[in-house]
Amino acid sequence: MSEHQQSLPVIEAFQAYLTDERRFSPYTAKCYGADLRQFVAYVAEELHTEVDWAREEQALQARLRSASGAGADIAGEVPPTVTSTILDMGADDIRSFLAHLSEQSYSPATMARKIATLRSFYKWADRRSLAPSNPMTLIRTPRQSKRLPKAISLEEVERLLAAPDDRDTLGARDRCMLETLYSTGIRVSELVDLNVEDVDEENEALLVRGKGRKERLVPLGSHALAALRAYRQKVLSDPRYRSAWEGPGPHPLMVNKHGGRISARSVRRKLDKYL
Repeated sequence: MSEHQQSLPVIEAFQAYLTDERRFSPYTAKCYGADLRQFVAYVAEELHTEVDWAREEQALQARLRSASGAGADIAGEVPPTVTSTILDMGADDIRSFLAHLSEQSYSPATMARKIATLRSFYKWADRRSLAPSNPMTLIRTPRQSKRLPKAISLEEVERLLAAPDDRDTLGARDRCMLETLYSTGIRVSELVDLNVEDVDEENEALLVRGKGRKERLVPLGSHALAALRAYRQKVLSDPRYRSAWEGPGPHPLMVNKHGGRISARSVRRKLDKYL
């Protein structure tokens, strides 16, 4: 199967949006595209059809004309294109795809990432009036089991998360750091490398750079997201630290007392302090 057959014009348009407007790296956009190509393959198989690039391009152009008010007819395709089928999907159709994925024994983290990809794609399509609605608003991300450090007990984890005094900016930062580490399981080195621009709040995810500078999308739990929002509010209202997030980026997400990027060593000292 060729590269065109694996993808769709609408998927490539979405990837261009990620790199051109969201400023995601080409590698990250490619990761989104890989999840969506799996979705395309599933839909094509359900339709018992092969992707015809020319017809799929026509279907996308018809949607774009309709969205611009040009009055293009987007109904009555025989046979239906994969593009139109995907853009017209409802929540039950998405659930069928997720059930298909669950049969392949993906980990909860991988399933959450694929759902985050679909959530981002359909939000983009809905905002551009390419889709009649966003079916992902009715899809919940499955709960993931908390990844606890083996060296400490559950009671110690709860005490650790509650330890920082989040009434000031640095205390709110510490609470955010601990909740993020606990929610995502990322390394301390990955935590301190995060930028403000790496937070995808709409899709409840973080763009994390790991070993070899490889990027991955990591779902962010509700408690960590709440801590992040509280920390952000503290930074933006505190004249001592607000400038750290102003001007050209990237801007360090976790700041030190001088407004610069906090070090991994400082984070580990904080962990020792609160334990």
